[in-house]
Amino acid sequence: MAKSILEELESLVGKDAAAKIAAKSDLATRLQEGERLYQFYTEGTVEEPPKTEPVKTEPVVTTQPAPTTTATTTTATDNKSILAELGTLLDSRLKTFEEKVVTKASLAALEGQVLSKTLRLSHDIARIESNHEKEFGEQLDLDKFNTWYEEQRKAGAQFGTVPKAYDVFVQDRRVEAKIKEGVAAALKQKESSTSVPAVTAATALSPAQQVLHDARKTETSGESNAQKAARRLAELARSREGAA
Repeated sequence: MAKSILEELESLVGKDAAAKIAAKSDLATRLQEGERLYQFYTEGTVEEPPKTEPVKTEPVVTTQPAPTTTATTTTATDNKSILAELGTLLDSRLKTFEEKVVTKASLAALEGQVLSKTLRLSHDIARIESNHEKEFGEQLDLDKFNTWYEEQRKAGAQFGTVPKAYDVFVQDRRVEAKIKEGVAAALKQKESSTSVPAVTAATALSPAQQVLHDARKTETSGESNAQKAARRLAELARSREGAA
């Protein structure tokens, strides 16, 4: 449990001075109220102070002379010093609290920041879903992606943005798709290099080319190929003259 203000004062000014503060009912009450106020702001609850019975003091018979003016002045100075220390302590605690609490003045700016981050995150998610469906032909499983993201974050991974986290999430699938694409391209190239194109139609020959083509064929008759070629050319020339 954290020390009370009175206990912290005791460590600062000593037990005797703290005892003097506790003996003053009005000052002790102010200390308790300050402690309860600080507890409410930091913990949200207030612990009721324990009920204490007033301390009964027996009259002490002393032979010492009555206090002088100098002693009274010293006591007043001590009280002022204690109150100053108390004020510094309270200011320090309240300053620490104000640094952590959201004030009404800063609420509007914080709302704007939250809204801006929410809109940017929604835009990133929508773009990721659209690109995922185009690339892989399926809808992105957001629950699966979110579970993976939380596991990576707990393990200490930092991505900076959601799109960068998504790229890491699908990098294995992208590598696998590249491998399949490369294998398919290699198989296609191999098939095209070993196949023989089929002849679909015969090439048309001119009359002279047809004569030479026929002359190359082996004949079993007594006429040589050269003679046959010459005869055919002569016949071709005569037929053209007759047509003219």
